[in-house]
Amino acid sequence: TVFYRHLSVQQLKEQLTSPMHPRILATEQDFADLRRRVDADQTAADFYRQLYAQAEQLLQTAPPKTPERHTLQNRLLVLCLVYKICGERRFFDRAWQELDRYCSFSTWMYNEKLDAGYILKGIAIGYDWLYHNLSEQQRETIHTAVLQNAFWSELQVYRNPYLTGLDSHYVLHNTNHNVSINCGMMMAACALFDAPALTDICAEIVESALWALENYLPEFLEHGCGKEGVYYWYWPTTSVMEILFALKGTFDTDFGISQTPGFDKMAFFPVYMTGASGKEFNWGNAWEDVFAISESLFAFSTLLGDEQFAYCRLKGMQVYKQPATPYDLLWYRPLTQQAPSLPLQMKFDRTESVGMFSAMFQPDATSVCIKGGYNNEVHTSLCAGSFVIDAQGERWASLPGGEKYNVPDYWDYTENGRRWTYYRMRAEGQNAMVLNPSQAPDQYPFSICPVTAFHFDADSCKTVLDLSDAFRKDARVS
Repeated sequence: TVFYRHLSVQQLKEQLTSPMHPRILATEQDFADLRRRVDADQTAADFYRQLYAQAEQLLQTAPPKTPERHTLQNRLLVLCLVYKICGERRFFDRAWQELDRYCSFSTWMYNEKLDAGYILKGIAIGYDWLYHNLSEQQRETIHTAVLQNAFWSELQVYRNPYLTGLDSHYVLHNTNHNVSINCGMMMAACALFDAPALTDICAEIVESALWALENYLPEFLEHGCGKEGVYYWYWPTTSVMEILFALKGTFDTDFGISQTPGFDKMAFFPVYMTGASGKEFNWGNAWEDVFAISESLFAFSTLLGDEQFAYCRLKGMQVYKQPATPYDLLWYRPLTQQAPSLPLQMKFDRTESVGMFSAMFQPDATSVCIKGGYNNEVHTSLCAGSFVIDAQGERWASLPGGEKYNVPDYWDYTENGRRWTYYRMRAEGQNAMVLNPSQAPDQYPFSICPVTAFHFDADSCKTVLDLSDAFRKDARVS
């Protein structure tokens, strides 16, 4: 059992070590250092050039007419980061337009609470990074919107998560919604913490969110992998990084989150679940053309003092021609060591997945990614034994990816749930064995299929999966 250090509301108020802004994700000193990197380092300069062009394009857009889950954060990260570097007022003005529009909405939970979680991230970044340019009236506009659209309602959830009728799934359950929504709540609380009328509320939210994260993060981090697949590794891992930097900037501690067992292995998962072609191993609800080796690896590199993670992100961007994101520029640091010698294979527990390569970061290399694991994890399919094969820059054995989320009963994970009637969720839709095919689930939905052998030497690698549990109704092991 993992417990993150809990403080009372009063202790959290006393723990506030940085009443200054900005402090969410970056401090004023961080931005000064960033400006110097852009001037002195070619990679940072190239990242900035790309983001400046994106910011100029955003000047030609209008704020959305209804709340959109990722739009606010995505736009404000670009506009605010470019503004903090170049100081051009037009980027501040456009950022405020976006903030003002979102503050005018009567709800941020347009489809579900996850929408509000990501909108709160954008609110926190805009408020904190633009704090000294905002008028008192603009700050009050943000205060009011955060209270009305998130804090008041979710305080009741934190205080009474077992109360009938409350949607407390992000507090009690161990899916990516937990970390994403609690991250948004925590970032906003950290940003607004020094507003006198909000300090008590913000302290209670931080303390409550830390408690809620105990229901998800230890299991997510424990085996150094993403149990919901590599696509759904990205969202919670990015949220973890945002939480760490927000807490550190506000309280000078992350309350033990970075010491959670498995944290030091997490960054390898997308590296070895991305084939040699640059396409991800997209089991479950995932899409192969999403590049999985994300900007979080730059943050891992800084937090763990290990440049091999930054090398993997940078090399992946170069080889597979990936554009820079705001977090690339914010978290990148120039490499000081030679390219690391990465192993050509790696195994991950829980997902019981293995990546095997003839060479790393060479598109014409050969790679095989394969998995066993739990068939009934959130976002997975009946895919025990699934694999993808890449060679000569192409994917030769691929997976179909996820079904549309709004098809009937898609989230019915029961043994004979309708989810298992959709082709993309069945073993017959995967690179997986099928025995005695019928209309019933073609693998046991609650099976656990471990890697039983994993051997490698200089010339070869071998992985053996025990799939007997997936076919418990159709086969017997004697």
